[in-house]
Amino acid sequence: MENIRFEVATGKVLKLMKDENLIYLWDIMKRTALTSTETTEVLDSLIAKGLVSKVADYEYRLVTEKQVEIPTKLSIHSYMHCGMCLDELPENTSPREWSQLEVGFTSLGLQVWCKRHEVNVCHINFEGVQHPANMETK
Repeated sequence: MENIRFEVATGKVLKLMKDENLIYLWDIMKRTALTSTETTEVLDSLIAKGLVSKVADYEYRLVTEKQVEIPTKLSIHSYMHCGMCLDELPENTSPREWSQLEVGFTSLGLQVWCKRHEVNVCHINFEGVQHPANMETK
């Protein structure tokens, strides 16, 4: 397996496997004998070059392929609805008109909640991984 090599300011070389899923700050420090500050500076420069992305406080991921642009236009191809709301859907009313959903972040990830029935529609667990998101309104 081919390694990706980063030469750091001290002349030491950091080697990472292309299939290495997560890179931990302490692991880089151990591999290179850099201080925490030096390691953070190296990672910040790799992030700026688009080679590494920050996942969590001490976790980083190699960027092995081009990042996908997240659009601001409507891109939903499969809508979610409360099953109880669909059962009670009035005649000549669309699920979109009838829907009373709230969507928000939780300590686990993202939750869709039905206001009408006060029930969970969907709760996605991100398993501690930070995902790219587009929060712009255009």
